Amino acid sequence: MKKNLLIATKLVLTATIFWWVIHKLDIPGLQVEGRGEWALISAKLAHLAGIVRGANVGLLLSALAMLVGTMTIGIVRWQLLLRVQGIHLGNYHATWITASGMFFNAFLIGATGGDVLKAWYAAEAAPLQKTRAVLSIAVDRLIGVLGLMGVASLCVLTNLPMLMTNDATRPLGYLILASIPCVAAGIALFSMRRRLTSRSWWGAVWRFVPFKKLLGHLMESYNAYGRRPRVLAAAFFLSMGVHVSIVLVAWLIGLALGVQGASLVHYLVYCPIINAIAAIPITIGGLGLREGAFKFFFNGLLGVPQEQCVTLSLVFYAATLALSLACGVLFLIGKPKSFPRRRPEAGA
Repeated sequence: MKKNLLIATKLVLTATIFWWVIHKLDIPGLQVEGRGEWALISAKLAHLAGIVRGANVGLLLSALAMLVGTMTIGIVRWQLLLRVQGIHLGNYHATWITASGMFFNAFLIGATGGDVLKAWYAAEAAPLQKTRAVLSIAVDRLIGVLGLMGVASLCVLTNLPMLMTNDATRPLGYLILASIPCVAAGIALFSMRRRLTSRSWWGAVWRFVPFKKLLGHLMESYNAYGRRPRVLAAAFFLSMGVHVSIVLVAWLIGLALGVQGASLVHYLVYCPIINAIAAIPITIGGLGLREGAFKFFFNGLLGVPQEQCVTLSLVFYAATLALSLACGVLFLIGKPKSFPRRRPEAGA
């Protein structure tokens, strides 16, 4: 019942926010046939569709190719994290599991989406290491978020005057600057976890902690990652590569749509922040939030026409859906007949 209520709430919020964004869309010289709000909304959507029809097809295809490259980097990152746990997935197996997760993440309405499915198949591929296989997905997600923060922080720090000279973006600049020491403090506390658990009061606290066996496995797996700082660093930089590639996808789509007034530097500074806003689990796929964020940054700060901002956002979303649909085809082909098992390591 609660899950159905959550899904219904997301649907209503998505429709409401998207309607509000289109309703507030200002298109100079738009001709509306008929009266009423629906006629106005239909005319605006038709105008956006006209912008898409006039797009450069070659650049749009380049954006799709870049998106496939982004997915490939993500697969390599996950395989790297799996190998730390002694789990060795071949390229096709890792690609199939990732594609299945991406498909259901895009087309399932529920809160967990395809991550549950990805975790299920990862556990099936490593039956002797189920907890660690599932944990690798959580760590992969965490490093992905840290990579996004890293790209955003780097772009903001290198272009700080651009944000600080504008009253609208100054709070965002302060927020990102404040997040840097917070993340550093979190990493420091994690590195001191053994010292904290060795305290005399830890035993009393541990008695009241539920799921001790599961948490023990999780801590053991975290320790395995902690002993491989080079792997974590490589995964982090791969995550930054993923998010830079996503920015390049948005830039190529902007070029295809003829967006003027926004340079690649602007995309590098604003798109990571936009993606972070769209990742807030309020609407389905960030629909509505992403369009509003594009309007705020690209129209409010750079003067890009509102219809181009919203079209850019919608085409970007459509490109991710197209890739997810292609992943669905791979999912329907069927999973590999046999998943590889855990490879014994030397001296194990």
